[in-house]
Amino acid sequence: MSQINRRGKRGDIEWNLGNKTARTQENLRQSLNHNEHGYNKGRTSLPINKKSILVAESNSEILSMLKLFLNSLGYDYDVVKNGDRVLQYFNGNKSSKKKKYDVILLDTHLDNMPGLIVANEIRKIDLDQRIMIMSTTPREQLSYELLKSAKVNEADVFTKPFRLSELLCSIER
Repeated sequence: MSQINRRGKRGDIEWNLGNKTARTQENLRQSLNHNEHGYNKGRTSLPINKKSILVAESNSEILSMLKLFLNSLGYDYDVVKNGDRVLQYFNGNKSSKKKKYDVILLDTHLDNMPGLIVANEIRKIDLDQRIMIMSTTPREQLSYELLKSAKVNEADVFTKPFRLSELLCSIER
């Protein structure tokens, strides 16, 4: 993704995409899906159906960037900063009903409980829950046994820094 500028009194977000500028979500959707002749050139399309995502990231700067990205694309998401809160959100806590998430996006270095341990706990409860992992640790150095027991798809492991477009493609799979 290129550069992001904030403009306008209503907090509109302007995305610079080469020669094209998208000022609204619909314009952004059209900009990514069609070239100047109106033909789709195999570019990533934006979500039509909102997906529900639980994002667990302890780094405030990365979390802010992910929130901006997911919000601008129209996703329904919740954010947490530690492993205990992930399990509370996943299981439902006293103040809220249990919510079904399409994707749970976990950082491996969460406060309280590492992301791969959280993934294993989630997997014990729901075998079908889609879990994606973000890590500063290269994929090859992540514990193979933990990834295997958490049943995380290899394509759903992202090494930071990663491209947001790759994350979008993976979420939409």
